[in-house]
Amino acid sequence: MWNVKLRTEDGIPRTNNKLEGWHRGFQSMFDSPHPSIFRFFGTIKKKQVPDLFRLKAGDDTQKQKRSVQEINKRILELIERLHHNGIDRAEFLRGVLYNISLKV
Repeated sequence: MWNVKLRTEDGIPRTNNKLEGWHRGFQSMFDSPHPSIFRFFGTIKKKQVPDLFRLKAGDDTQKQKRSVQEINKRILELIERLHHNGIDRAEFLRGVLYNISLKV
């Protein structure tokens, strides 16, 4: 019925936008698309190691925006209502569409 329903129920992001953002930021660290191995590891050491220390210390720098958290909460409530026959499929899909359109 919905290809990312289980991801939503499990609290896993529905998109890979964070990964794409990380990849774009990672690429921007280098001055060329194909750096030498020495420049690659030198840049990683200089720029990524402090981030790893922050993550190990428990600093989650990739928190969801409050609006995305609210949309996820509403979609989970729609899923619960669908499972408990509180709404039919058409109403469920309209609710999901409405919530997704709020992000745009």
